[in-house]
Amino acid sequence: MRYRRVYLEITPRCNLSCSFCVQKRIKREDLSYADFCAAVKQIAGVTDTLYYHVMGEPLLHEDLDAMMDEAWRRGLRSAITTNGLLLGKKIGKWKDKKISRINVSLHAYIDKDNSLSQERALRTVEEAEIIQQETGSMVFLRLWDSDNTEQKELEKRILDRYGVLPDESVFQPNGIALSKGIRLQKDRKFVWPMDAEHGKEHGFCQGLRTHFAVLSDLTVVPCCLDAKGDLSLGNLREKPLEEILNSARAKEIYEGFSRRKTVEEICRHCEYKERFGG
Repeated sequence: MRYRRVYLEITPRCNLSCSFCVQKRIKREDLSYADFCAAVKQIAGVTDTLYYHVMGEPLLHEDLDAMMDEAWRRGLRSAITTNGLLLGKKIGKWKDKKISRINVSLHAYIDKDNSLSQERALRTVEEAEIIQQETGSMVFLRLWDSDNTEQKELEKRILDRYGVLPDESVFQPNGIALSKGIRLQKDRKFVWPMDAEHGKEHGFCQGLRTHFAVLSDLTVVPCCLDAKGDLSLGNLREKPLEEILNSARAKEIYEGFSRRKTVEEICRHCEYKERFGG
């Protein structure tokens, strides 16, 4: 089976402390370069796109650039999800990197627990623009709390920068085009499954259909919202990926969603499945 993308967490560490993030409750270490290479060797057999994402800020990992080179040698495109604070340090250094997509989480700049300004967010936008021009990658500027007053102000300033008028298309999954290679995505805020109060038995999810995730300790989980690894399907240090993805638990989760039914408690509490008609 082929997947559209695989999420691989290379570090759970972050240089911010957002109020909505569960990173403080994660006790994993960075993924070593050797373990990355071993994991990518198997991941390359099931997808063409590798996302450096689950928890943490990938630009903090000292081996990120070497990891992207190794992924490309294995035939994998790299996609990065970042808060963008360190993007400026990569200007001029990523010209030869095969990066297909960069997601910049701008909502971090207006979070109440971070001492950042809208001006710093706009500087990150400028740096992301330079990176886009150097790499040819698609850059998605993300804002995810559409009811937040400060976010609305930042959104307006970004649109003004590119001379784009507000449009309902900004709510579409692929966002609104700001310029060549740069788009703005806006979405409603979500609650991490581990923090959601109410469960829902019925629903559908694309986990194990279009994607799955590997945590920095090499635990394989169905999706990138299982930050704690509650739905561990197995570990790449102990079993090959093919065996893990064909495990009894993986099949039960997949077949359950085929019937529009959640078979795991964390899935019942996940609000994200409502986006798939759940």
